[in-house]
Amino acid sequence: MIARLRKFSQSLTLLVSGLALFLLCFFTFRQAAIRHLAHAQVLVSPFQLEIDYIAFDQGHPEGQLQSHRIDAQRSDGATALKETIMFPSGPRTTRKLILMDGRVITIDDLISAKSTMRPYSEAAIAARKQRISQPPTNCVRPDETLVTHTSILGQEVVVIKKPFQEDETTGETVYWRAPGLGCERLKYEVWTKQADGSLKLAMQARPLSLKLSEPDQLLFDEGTTYAELPPSGRVHRKFQALGIPDNDEGLQKWYEKADQLYREKQ
Repeated sequence: MIARLRKFSQSLTLLVSGLALFLLCFFTFRQAAIRHLAHAQVLVSPFQLEIDYIAFDQGHPEGQLQSHRIDAQRSDGATALKETIMFPSGPRTTRKLILMDGRVITIDDLISAKSTMRPYSEAAIAARKQRISQPPTNCVRPDETLVTHTSILGQEVVVIKKPFQEDETTGETVYWRAPGLGCERLKYEVWTKQADGSLKLAMQARPLSLKLSEPDQLLFDEGTTYAELPPSGRVHRKFQALGIPDNDEGLQKWYEKADQLYREKQ
């Protein structure tokens, strides 16, 4: 009996040791793979896309321009977004850079200021590189439905629908994504459900031009001499420069949330 217990104990010890060794090797190799991908270079198709965002509401059933945006991607995967929002007081432009070392920089050239955030880990950088270099098949994500194939501005795209619900508003979003550009969204529309069950166009992102080459490098200017500020300080300074008050309660709450995220990602 004692011999059997001793043999069982030895077998259990070997099993536990083997499992521990397997887990150690698994996590070691997994971490090494993440580290390799995080520091590896990627090569993707460069482009520069210009889009107008049109809102449709009761006051403007024919549509009203809300913003103009430039989406650009370099061949190394870095992305620049330049958005001009049409406020009643005048247009306001902001740039956002998503760089391959993990930094996300929001830049206001008007006031020479920026806010820089970094990812939490190498895994976040690796996940982004994998996402842009290995997009999903047919650009379809969970809870989405492939509708058809077509083309926009000479680029082959897939048309995809996805239902949405925000508070009491339901409807669907339609995307036109380009597999050849890493599933970049070239166009999209938001349709909201009406009381009678019909769908009404609420917003449309309308593509204007697409350039399939390295984008304007000025879009990627990191503002190395600009002041580094938390989001609240940057937006407050911008509003001051434009002569716009920023004492709105909703804006103050945004300041608090944005600054908290900023502090977490320093």
